Amino acid sequence: MKNRKPLVSIGLPTYNGERFIRQSLDSLIEQDYENFELIISDNASTDKTPEICKEYVSKDPRIKYYRNERNLGAIANFKRVFELSSGEFFMFASDHDLWDKTFISRCVEVLTEDPSVVLCSSNTALIDQNGKILETISDEYLDNRNIDRPYLRFHKFIWESRYHNIIYGVMRREELKRTRLFIPTIAPDTLLLAELSLIGKFAIIPETLYYRRLNRPGEDKKQWIKRYLRELATDTERNYIIKNFPYSYLMYQLLVSLKRSQLSPKEKFALSIDTILCFIERFKVLEEIKEWLPYHIRFPIGFIAEITEKLILLSSTRMKPIRKIIRNLL
Repeated sequence: MKNRKPLVSIGLPTYNGERFIRQSLDSLIEQDYENFELIISDNASTDKTPEICKEYVSKDPRIKYYRNERNLGAIANFKRVFELSSGEFFMFASDHDLWDKTFISRCVEVLTEDPSVVLCSSNTALIDQNGKILETISDEYLDNRNIDRPYLRFHKFIWESRYHNIIYGVMRREELKRTRLFIPTIAPDTLLLAELSLIGKFAIIPETLYYRRLNRPGEDKKQWIKRYLRELATDTERNYIIKNFPYSYLMYQLLVSLKRSQLSPKEKFALSIDTILCFIERFKVLEEIKEWLPYHIRFPIGFIAEITEKLILLSSTRMKPIRKIIRNLL
């Protein structure tokens, strides 16, 4: 096996992961699928993460350990593990999650049997700090193998996706290269999965094979956004647009994704309008503007606030007919 090129590359970006990384590494090296490489990129950890990783490298030749001289932020570190990979299939792994021993083999089996599938994952169990299952989540609604048209897969994903656990599924590396991978925005996994949906299909194994640890319990939405932006990239939190309009910026990046795609002009136009409507209705981007205005525009606050309120009212009461027209275009 030493001379055989690994079919699967696992990319594990980490930063100060000493508390759970042993469990995660054990879970990966105990997979019943053996032909893989495990690439660890350490974002300049200050705890015992380097020592733990080097210990595992000495025990298993499939593991490769790299250390950044400084913390590049999560985005750059996720990109780095992908750039260092060589397998036909690729899988992101976190330094605190767990996997059933059949996870990789089951996913590879689906990808091998169906060339139209670009990503395969399973249902997810959320676990606490001690590994206790808190909730089991069915991700089967994201299975779109019955949808052949790319623009319909994109439409389904942006309107229906709730959790993005499948970002840790097994993907085709060459198709993943066609996306922008991760860029600094509030939900880079949303953007990546949306782009991937335009390229191919998602398959979800209807069993719980992935265990995602909630390692920061008790955060409210504002705390989560602040921490998330701080950890994404070294300059993200200082970016005025991303900081004050996180979901508006995500919407903009999705529109860029549509512009870059191979869709027809008609499909791009219809999906662009559909995306804007989705972010007004689902992600309340007008609320972002309403919350921002009183602190940054002094005159005429009353008039602008009134217009914003009317736009929000319009989005909630008259959106369905507009959505129907767009869906007819699609």
